[in-house]
Amino acid sequence: MSAKPRYQLTITRAQAEVLRDACELLARCRLGQIADACQQVLDEHGHAVVPYDLAQDCEAAIKAEVGLAPNQSWGVGKHPAADLPWDLYQVLRHRLAWDRALAEGHVQPGQARRWPEMMSVCYDEPLFLTPAPHPTLHLIDPA
Repeated sequence: MSAKPRYQLTITRAQAEVLRDACELLARCRLGQIADACQQVLDEHGHAVVPYDLAQDCEAAIKAEVGLAPNQSWGVGKHPAADLPWDLYQVLRHRLAWDRALAEGHVQPGQARRWPEMMSVCYDEPLFLTPAPHPTLHLIDPA
């Protein structure tokens, strides 16, 4: 992939959270993990309308069709179509987690990660699966 052209997108935290969730969902679907996607079908009140068991059955049927066992997926880093959305997801979750930790006072600017308050993988530096250039996300307007 060529380094040019490159783009800059300015979004709110809520928009970044939606983009993070969308990237995770796309990556997981491409890996064969579609039950979560089934449960994103919502009614007009924002409630999931696909029961968990039906979502699991749907995922199992699709996995059987493509030759995956019920608890199997292609795995992160093993399916090129999933790698880019996974990289984007990691960058978004990392930035959002650190910004939240700063806003909530769990850590101060420039301070190292605090354990156990910051145990989640969201605080880990992204482990990129795609070649450079890697996506970046910067906070431009703290609340």
